[in-house]
Amino acid sequence: MNYLKKGEVSSLLATPDANPDAHVLLKLINTKGTIESITIKAKDSKSGTWDTIPGNGIWNIVVTRAASGGILSNTDGSFNMEVEGDTELHLWLADNGNFGAAPEKFDVYIAFEDGRLLKNTIKK
Repeated sequence: MNYLKKGEVSSLLATPDANPDAHVLLKLINTKGTIESITIKAKDSKSGTWDTIPGNGIWNIVVTRAASGGILSNTDGSFNMEVEGDTELHLWLADNGNFGAAPEKFDVYIAFEDGRLLKNTIKK
């Protein structure tokens, strides 16, 4: 899919570039709560960071329910959602070249409204 152009976008309605976005299938197992934000960050802290927190200068993540589904993210890039049980979400990010080459060198962080933070390494 192609939702984003490279770099911070003020609106997810902005025209994407010609490069397809990188895709991450996020599976939450037996999880309950309200997701406040999602972040994907390089383990080396230099190869890139993406998140669903608007206006912080970090590249956006678009969240969908299905691989070709409608966008769940708000137009400012923010995302929150109540989950319970097993949940699958699809994350889309403009690839900076580092992520696509070695996604296993990145972690995904899920922050919940109650302060919990889940972290896992992305698997290729």
